[in-house]
Amino acid sequence: MPGLSPELGEAVAAFRRFAEKRLRPLGDHYEKLGRPPAREETIALFRELEPFGLIGAMVGEEDGGSGLGTVGLALFIEEIARNWLGFGFIAAIQAASASLFSSLGSAEQKRRFLGPVLRGECIPCMCISEPGAGSNVAEAKTRATEDGAGFVVSGQKLWITNADVSDVAVVVALTGERELSYLIVEREPHGYQTRTIPKMALHSTGTSEVFFDGTRVPRENILGERGKALRQTVKLFERPRTLMCMLGVGIAQDALDQAIAYARDRQQHGKAIAGHQTIQNYLAETATELHAARLLGLRAAAMIDRDERCDMEASMAKYFGPEMAVRATSRALQIHGGFGVTEEYRVSRLFREARILPIPDGTTEIQKLIIGRALTGVSAFS
Repeated sequence: MPGLSPELGEAVAAFRRFAEKRLRPLGDHYEKLGRPPAREETIALFRELEPFGLIGAMVGEEDGGSGLGTVGLALFIEEIARNWLGFGFIAAIQAASASLFSSLGSAEQKRRFLGPVLRGECIPCMCISEPGAGSNVAEAKTRATEDGAGFVVSGQKLWITNADVSDVAVVVALTGERELSYLIVEREPHGYQTRTIPKMALHSTGTSEVFFDGTRVPRENILGERGKALRQTVKLFERPRTLMCMLGVGIAQDALDQAIAYARDRQQHGKAIAGHQTIQNYLAETATELHAARLLGLRAAAMIDRDERCDMEASMAKYFGPEMAVRATSRALQIHGGFGVTEEYRVSRLFREARILPIPDGTTEIQKLIIGRALTGVSAFS
């Protein structure tokens, strides 16, 4: 892609070859099994990613990361999603968690958690959403009550990726009246319970409820400054929203590739359907929207790397990228005709998977309100 350094371009090209050869068949395997990789299987996959520096892309070299930046991670995530969308979610959470430990963690917390996360030996999950608190983090009800040398955590989190295989949870909880803080909750010895949520697609990504029932957490496990989690989370959302855009770009690219190959091969009325105007219109619309979404995602990623606030730009990327993926996979399915709705062709799975993307990390409707607030200075949330 124009504008990339030669080093990053070469790294992305090498990773593309790895993803096509290794991740694509694994994704098919786990989707057929109907389950995500188990904990040890996930750790083994993270070890395979280590030479590419993916998990540590948003972590500086001084903290043991690769320093490839959000742009580098975004390009890697696109390549994963083009081959195995489910693992794109898994890898994105691991990389985002590493960045959080790097930016907010104390020296001791970095020693205990950041190194193992970067090596793929420790799997974290991010516990922010609740049954009654999604995009509005301020409405979180999970409470951490002070008790002696630490806190007692009680509450429920919802829609948590990687929770079932996690070793540690980063939890947004009330540590005082209207005071939200991040707490590092280790599965052992402190403990939390999880329940897998069945989904219509993305069976190779675990999504769970997480329950804290009087879980004791030492005071030194506060991550970052106490009471600042709301402000930190608002800024933190820029990263996952940007990466959600790139997940959409990846699956849309896969759908376009499948549609082009099928259109060239399928004969109707004496010629390949690729020569029909309607088919070419579908392909042109998808290709153009796909390029636009990629540029939106990379613009937000570049702003993050420059430490510029980009809540509007990240929301534009999150709004457009996943919705584009829904349209792209729908067109690809339509091009396949009757074969598109069968399990024998990949596009039926891509269509179901893409439809999930507009919902996590703030729905399309929420993103539009954020964009509108940025444009007008008037909030629709109050």
